[in-house]
Amino acid sequence: MEETGSTCAAARAATPWARGRHGGLSSFRDAAARDPEFAADWERAEEGALGRVEAEIARRAMTPTLRPVVSNGKVIAHEEQYDNELLLCLARALAPDRWSERSKLAVDQRVEPRVDQKTPASLDLSDLEIEEKRTVVRLLKKIKVHRDARALPGQSG
Repeated sequence: MEETGSTCAAARAATPWARGRHGGLSSFRDAAARDPEFAADWERAEEGALGRVEAEIARRAMTPTLRPVVSNGKVIAHEEQYDNELLLCLARALAPDRWSERSKLAVDQRVEPRVDQKTPASLDLSDLEIEEKRTVVRLLKKIKVHRDARALPGQSG
């Protein structure tokens, strides 16, 4: 888990006899519910994987890539290019109070946005990688499950 960041891959490796798309993930969840030590190990592994991802993000943000400069079909030089977007993302994560694009708004009561559940939001996913698209779909399904669970009996959504 810590090496790949994939709970499903770890569950499949630990329970190769398990069937289904997610392998032994339900066994992992059951074990975590029963065994606090297993749950703590799982959480440490997730934190380790996240640490590796964050280290890679930092490396990519601060290490330039060499891009060829082409003239008349020939490479005449190379220029260093940094991923400024990634660097800003890292800065926002490290110091959100200084780098966040959002302005702060003080509200003295709870405010919930109204969403018309009959018409889904229009999303352009064309620039996303396939795994990012799958993540968006997974999150949208999770949101729908939570909305449906909060709906009062007799309400339609």
